[in-house]
Amino acid sequence: TLEEAEESTRMRKRDLDNSERELEKKNNNLMEITKKHEIAKRTLDLEESKENERASAQKNVMELEGYLDKVRSLDHIRIKVKDLAKNLKAKEDAKLILLKQLESIEGKFLKATKELEETREKSIKIPYYRAMVEEKEKGYNKKVKLDNLEKTFQLSNIAYFKAEEKYATAEALYQKTKNEFAQLQLVWYKGQAAVLAKSLEIGKPCPVCGSNDHPNKAGQEQNVPTENQLNQAKLELEAIEKEKDRKKDFLHQNKLEKEKLQKEIYSIKEEFVDLNIDINQMKEDLEKSRVALNNALQEEKRLKSLEEEFVNIKKNQDNTKVNLKNAEDELLEINKIYGIAQGDLAGREADLPKELSSLDDLMKSLDKARSQAVKLMKSYMDAKQSYESTYGLFISAKTSQEEGVKTLDEAKNKYLSEKERFSLRLKEKEFAKYSEYENAKRQQEYMDLLEKEINEFEGSLRSKEDRLSRAIKSSEGLVRVDIQNLQEILQIEEGEREKVANIENSLRDKIAKEKTTLEELVSIDKLVGDKEKEYENVGYLAQISNGVNAHGLTFQRFVLGALLDDITVAATKRLKRMSKGRYHLRRTLDRARKNAAGGLELEVFDTYTGIERPVSTLSGGETFLASLSLALGLADVVQTYSGGINLDTIFVDEGFGSLDPESLDLALKTLIDLQQGGRLVGIISHVPELRERIDARLEINISDMGSRATFKVL
Repeated sequence: TLEEAEESTRMRKRDLDNSERELEKKNNNLMEITKKHEIAKRTLDLEESKENERASAQKNVMELEGYLDKVRSLDHIRIKVKDLAKNLKAKEDAKLILLKQLESIEGKFLKATKELEETREKSIKIPYYRAMVEEKEKGYNKKVKLDNLEKTFQLSNIAYFKAEEKYATAEALYQKTKNEFAQLQLVWYKGQAAVLAKSLEIGKPCPVCGSNDHPNKAGQEQNVPTENQLNQAKLELEAIEKEKDRKKDFLHQNKLEKEKLQKEIYSIKEEFVDLNIDINQMKEDLEKSRVALNNALQEEKRLKSLEEEFVNIKKNQDNTKVNLKNAEDELLEINKIYGIAQGDLAGREADLPKELSSLDDLMKSLDKARSQAVKLMKSYMDAKQSYESTYGLFISAKTSQEEGVKTLDEAKNKYLSEKERFSLRLKEKEFAKYSEYENAKRQQEYMDLLEKEINEFEGSLRSKEDRLSRAIKSSEGLVRVDIQNLQEILQIEEGEREKVANIENSLRDKIAKEKTTLEELVSIDKLVGDKEKEYENVGYLAQISNGVNAHGLTFQRFVLGALLDDITVAATKRLKRMSKGRYHLRRTLDRARKNAAGGLELEVFDTYTGIERPVSTLSGGETFLASLSLALGLADVVQTYSGGINLDTIFVDEGFGSLDPESLDLALKTLIDLQQGGRLVGIISHVPELRERIDARLEINISDMGSRATFKVL
């Protein structure tokens, strides 16, 4: 149609205008790129002229890199030499320290040796001091006893004289009363004779003598007492006689006591060499001996620690000597290695330039050389890249400009052709001029609207075509996704998400419960804390009394331990005798196991070795003696604590078979002493040697008819 021809002509006109504008842009771009290309060409020519400079810089880098291994090795050797120097200094310091330690230890060793010898000399004198103390105690006690006896004797003598005087007075009173009673009795008899005489008849027998003759009858006496008076006088005489006899017995008792004291005084005086020695002097000598003995005993106690200290010092001295010898050997070895390393270092330093002998200096020079070489190479490469880039842009711009000229010519030809065709169409439609055609067209507003819609459509079409082209390009090489598989995966993932959501909800509920529980626990903890504070002292006492302490000692065991201390003291007296002074029983707070209760464990102090050890280390016979001693000690302590209750009988069952003859003698002697002290001692044993020593036995004999018991008393 005519409108289409007109529109086609207009389009060709627009294409022509666009081609002219595009060609102008390309001409301007070509001129700008041509200038840049010429500048890049001149820069490249300049950089190519620096080829020798670049080669020299690269050579310098290679030379410096060639020194790297040598300098690294040199630095390694320097570090090694430095470390060796430090090690050498440390070894020298260690040697000096060891020398000082050895000097100090040798001083301690000499001091400990001297102190140990002195302590041994003092401890050796213990038997001498003990014997001296025993002798002086015996003498002092006898002197005290003698003085007390003499004082008692003086008092007894005075009491005797007083009793003698009282007895003499009582005897005189008795004789006087006796004479008076005899006289009174005689008068009474005479009075009775007079009464009898009154009843006598001549020729009749006398009721007293039977005589029929009564030539001399008794006459009547004056002041004849009555029978009651006579009986009263007799009672008084008997009372005075009893008092006299009592005073006589008292006098006799005083005499016996006086004689006993005289014998004791005489017996003690016979043992004294010098009776005139002052008791205060004896006491002073005794105290001096006791002090000397205590000092010796203290030295004996110190002896063990001194011996251990001496052994430790000697061991320390030997170890220090060994360490010193090792240090000297190590010092010689390190000194040798240090000398070799120093020589190697000096040789390597001589092979390198002085300014490059340090790795830091070399790295600085190398970094500088590399930087220069890189800078030169970068300048060249940048110039070359710039030239190549501008050259490519120049060719592209020139080609684009030539294409623009060609496009402009084509657009011009198309426009002229369309214009000619449009003119022919106008003539065909009988439009003489174009203005007539313009007037014949629709209103301009409508045409503008149509043109706008057309332009928008064309723009949208081109945009979608571009998007389609980009999408096709982007999707090249892609694989079609399986939507169904993705949906299945999505379904599985949603199931997992739901599970996780359920777990999350469960955890949230659990957290809420835990928070509630935590709040309750905090509240309970606070309540418990308040209660703990309230009952802290009670709880502490309960723990202590229940054995929650360092010794595992309960309150019950603490009380029993106090009783056991008394038992061990009493038992030790007998055990010392039965073991010839070797063993002493002691209570110990040590425990065999950490989880065992403590406080009632026993140990023995061995005076032969001077060390304490558990009772479990005793032999069978020694264990029996210790058990026997404990049983006897327990009996003594029970009697002491019970207040008047006596344990008069003790039975010992077996154990004698494990004793050697000497120990058997000592054990029996102890039991015999108990028997002589008033106790009944029964021994149950099958040891034949005991039969000869037991006076009263209940023997059990076994026969085919059964057992038979018989008493035998020797």
